[in-house]
Amino acid sequence: MLKVKRLSPHATLPTIGHPGEDIGYDLYASEDLTIAARGAAGVPTGVAIEFDPPAGGVVKTRSGMAKKRLMCNAGVIDAGYRGEIIVLMENLGDQEYEIKRGDKIAQLLEHPFLAKEVVEAELTDAARGAKGFGSTGK
Repeated sequence: MLKVKRLSPHATLPTIGHPGEDIGYDLYASEDLTIAARGAAGVPTGVAIEFDPPAGGVVKTRSGMAKKRLMCNAGVIDAGYRGEIIVLMENLGDQEYEIKRGDKIAQLLEHPFLAKEVVEAELTDAARGAKGFGSTGK
């Protein structure tokens, strides 16, 4: 379950377009905003969230926004965060983009806890080893 607190009278609560099929919640802009060409901005949603049972969240780019070259960045929400969800968006296009209050701007995905205790130790060998970027081919 996603608990939501409305922080702005202009906020639209997150929605699920296709219940039982979609993996995320749609997030909406609570204010009009223009993102300059090749610029970035934080887009307010006017909501705070809490997952029950406790979980974190990841904010991702909607496919419709990606077609317009608008991408979400820095979208990790820790389970204990109770402030407003601000969607950091970057306009990769050559023209400014206007976001209107009530526009769908991003997807919120629930993410279980994965981080555990950190312990300094020797690491076991693995087939991949230290091979990084592109090491598995095209």
